[in-house]
Amino acid sequence: MASIAYEYACNKEHALLPDPNQHTMVGWVLALQGFSLTQVIKFKNDITCWVPYNNPQLQYGGATKLGSLAGQTDKVMGKMKVVGVIEQFSWAGGVGDPIVCDFWVSQFNASQLKTAQQATLTSTRVQQFAWWIIDHDPESKKWYEKSFPISSQFVTGHIVPKDNPDLDVNLIGESFKDGIEAYGYKIHMQLGPAADQQYQIQFANSSTLSAVKNWGMIIGDLASGAMS
Repeated sequence: MASIAYEYACNKEHALLPDPNQHTMVGWVLALQGFSLTQVIKFKNDITCWVPYNNPQLQYGGATKLGSLAGQTDKVMGKMKVVGVIEQFSWAGGVGDPIVCDFWVSQFNASQLKTAQQATLTSTRVQQFAWWIIDHDPESKKWYEKSFPISSQFVTGHIVPKDNPDLDVNLIGESFKDGIEAYGYKIHMQLGPAADQQYQIQFANSSTLSAVKNWGMIIGDLASGAMS
């Protein structure tokens, strides 16, 4: 059976400041750290965003724990501190396929990664990567959680491919939205799953239709299954 691909185009403007007259898909990076064997780079949650999600049912605990989502009720937008604002998120659907993400961060976060990259990264390992993507269901007129990591609230992995890691940092800032003096710096990252690890990720098409998919592979389980 062929794998189902997931490709999400998020509105970075509305992720920073929602438009009450539009209900577009938005997403955020809530945690990112790694890229070094000796001095781990830990990205700061230094971008403040207003979150349109106003459904009292919140599945992803990382939105509260990692992003400190506050003021989330059925009528009031919450405020959250994030690492980055997602523009594109995709996964081909196979357990070994990489997660590809384009997201915008602060100048500080972009600069510390670029500096490490220019000095030759001592590790392509990512110790934490967490995201939260939400969308609006026009039928139920509710916001719902489209994608997030279920296991441990984040995933671990490596920048791939190994021979030429796909990690790009742009130090040319771009305004998130006209009229707002807030600039983002784009990062493109292709993340493969960590060896001998498996994570569960939620993907949803509406407020009532969702699926849990596995990402990564535990070799030991496959070997024991083959022996039984």
